[in-house]
Amino acid sequence: MSAASTKWLRRLGWGLTLVWFDFRIGGFDFSPDVIGYLLAASALSEASSTYRTMRSARTLALLLAAGEIPGLILVQPGLLGNIEQYELIPLYAHIYIQAMQLLHLLLMLLICWGMDGIADKANERDLQGSIRVRRISYSVVGMGMQIFYPFIFNLEASVWVYMLIIGMSSSLFWIFSSSGWRSAFPMLSH
Repeated sequence: MSAASTKWLRRLGWGLTLVWFDFRIGGFDFSPDVIGYLLAASALSEASSTYRTMRSARTLALLLAAGEIPGLILVQPGLLGNIEQYELIPLYAHIYIQAMQLLHLLLMLLICWGMDGIADKANERDLQGSIRVRRISYSVVGMGMQIFYPFIFNLEASVWVYMLIIGMSSSLFWIFSSSGWRSAFPMLSH
């Protein structure tokens, strides 16, 4: 792939990185997810002309960007940072959080299916296998989180801290498990 044809991949990566990281100081979010989803949607719109799955992902990214705006008002940022106060968050905010997490999971699966198609078209079987492993891993962890979410009220905060550390560590491991991006995406180094 040429540098011009991979530009959208870099934009997609930066957009999803902004969504993944939360930089909050005093309750103010310095990297709102809205910007990340809009950047991802912009990148996916370039790929949507060639890959149909990416068209659906672009639409979902735009929906998520629009859906994040009420989250700035509905969900009180001070409560989200304190695990011991989750029961103080209103029920409608929990439903909103669950719905947004499910839509984000679907977005990631659509992107993985689209990447799978790109790897198939480029005849990159190793890359395709790597994408499939990551898609399955992400969907198992994502669905596990959705199923386990209602039980957060019954756990002590110390248990949640360990679970969050394990979850973040496993996510980082799956992202970087192939000794760097160039080995995970060999078609980008051409």
